[in-house]
Amino acid sequence: MNLHPEPALLSAFLDQALNAAERQALNQHLAGCERCRLGLRRLEESKQWLAHLPPPPVPDDLLPRLARIAVPWWHLPKVKIWIPAGALAMSLLAVMVWEVQRPQVEEGIPIGILAAAHSRYEAESLVPLEDLSSPNFTAELAADLEEEGYAI
Repeated sequence: MNLHPEPALLSAFLDQALNAAERQALNQHLAGCERCRLGLRRLEESKQWLAHLPPPPVPDDLLPRLARIAVPWWHLPKVKIWIPAGALAMSLLAVMVWEVQRPQVEEGIPIGILAAAHSRYEAESLVPLEDLSSPNFTAELAADLEEEGYAI
């Protein structure tokens, strides 16, 4: 440490608030610098003198002034967050009730049946009405679906 340390560093040294490396560097500097040792002694004397001073007197009107300033939590202004929070809670409740009362879709319909029904719907919408009345239409549609890889 070539430069003289700041007074704040000397104060931290007295308070033992320095890490090991900073403390070692300052000890090395103090070993060779009379000016800083003198400053450290003066700072230590000042701290001891201040520690022995009586506490400052508390003003007589401090408690009444604090009582006027302090407000109980129940007297604080009400925050208007309850309105949006209530709306959100009601919305969530409505969604939950709707989910519970909604009819459940039957699970487990084989994809082959759905694909066949969809293909038949598409095919019937493209075929003229006279061909739809053909007794072989369903058999022909089933054969076409089997060729495409659908199991009926």
